[in-house]
Amino acid sequence: MGYKWSYYNYYIFDEENFVIYNTKSGSVLAGETNLINEKDVHDNATKLEGQEFFGNLVANGFVIDETTDELEELKRLNYTYDEKTLHLTIVPTLDCNFACPYCYQNGLHEHYYMSEKVRNLTLDFIKNICEEYPIETVQLTWFGGEPTLSLEFIERFMADLTNLSRSTVKFKTTTSIVTNGYLLTPEVFQRLYRSYVRIFQITLDGAEYNHDSFRVLKTGQKTFHTIYKNLLDIKKMDKGYDFLIQVRANFFKDNLKSMEELADAFCEDFANEERFTISFRPILDFNGDFEKDVATKIEARQLEAYMLNYLQKKNISINEDNPMFTLLPMPVARWCKAGEKLRYVINYDGHIYRCDSALISSKYSIGKLESNGKVLIDKEQEMKWNSSPFIDVSSTCLKCKRLPICMGGCAKEILDYKKKPCHWTDSYIKDVMKKILLERRKRD
Repeated sequence: MGYKWSYYNYYIFDEENFVIYNTKSGSVLAGETNLINEKDVHDNATKLEGQEFFGNLVANGFVIDETTDELEELKRLNYTYDEKTLHLTIVPTLDCNFACPYCYQNGLHEHYYMSEKVRNLTLDFIKNICEEYPIETVQLTWFGGEPTLSLEFIERFMADLTNLSRSTVKFKTTTSIVTNGYLLTPEVFQRLYRSYVRIFQITLDGAEYNHDSFRVLKTGQKTFHTIYKNLLDIKKMDKGYDFLIQVRANFFKDNLKSMEELADAFCEDFANEERFTISFRPILDFNGDFEKDVATKIEARQLEAYMLNYLQKKNISINEDNPMFTLLPMPVARWCKAGEKLRYVINYDGHIYRCDSALISSKYSIGKLESNGKVLIDKEQEMKWNSSPFIDVSSTCLKCKRLPICMGGCAKEILDYKKKPCHWTDSYIKDVMKKILLERRKRD
């Protein structure tokens, strides 16, 4: 059997050391050039067979069987869908108690709440899907607006969903909520917990002085102190409470100092607390007057890498669910989850979307709930949310070494800007690899 180097390898060499990174496996290998040198990677990989480290190269995808069609493997991965999990985001309201200037929803829907009719249709919709597919798990996310404004609605819905899950269409549920955290007092937390909500995503825009410059109530009042106190109070909950709070920090390109201060405070207050994680994401696309402060995609990757390094040095728990929040990106089956088969966003008015960022306009809707939970889907509109690079056999994406970490990019960006979005660049990847090489030289 012969071997070849993977098409998706990136290489960096100096006189004494090397770093190899493979986008298809996500593996990184560093070593001395007496093991692998620049000449080796241009030769037939079979020549290395028998070397002590050869098995490591094969196991991590750097070297593959010469008959392997890597592009076909990626296509199969991209076209493979989980038919046992229903991913459902429910928007009980687009109302919000905050007035964040960069919010894409821009406070346009103050008084819009889900009606009892749409609520019942949503439950019927879940039942219908579970009868049509072999659903084992319903992954439910509460979104808004600010969903805690609909606390009683959520409690009643979850009680009915629990009864449904124990009926003839048996399934498990995992439930999360995306909230600004202002109303998430211990009492509200416990009510949501009793309603089987276990994952909480909460946003803090840096240290107090920075957060309170943007994330204020509609009355203009500051919010950081209340949110942070809620987090500290929830931390006191008995260890028997099994939950995960994911703190997300949004930042502009010029306020890293504030982010570092938030990371320092988080490290001090939530050290050794596995139930709390934090991640940092630059603000890229919003409605407001801050364009000069917004990071470009290249700057965004660099800023994220900087904050990731900062967190790692402090041994702070990191939200690993985000494929972008890594020094070198990990492979994905699909970048844009909007293209997944059993993934729906149900808005308060019964309109169905593929992406929660699309709620700003009904033009992005792919259908609407009808009687008995049936859905009238606009197939043409639905197809627009499939960003698979394999639809077009002439796509330049199919020749790109970054394909396994992108797989077509964000469907909404393609719809809005009529071009493929590239979130990763060769220059970023090589810069990170050079830093790894530099760190290795320092150790030597």
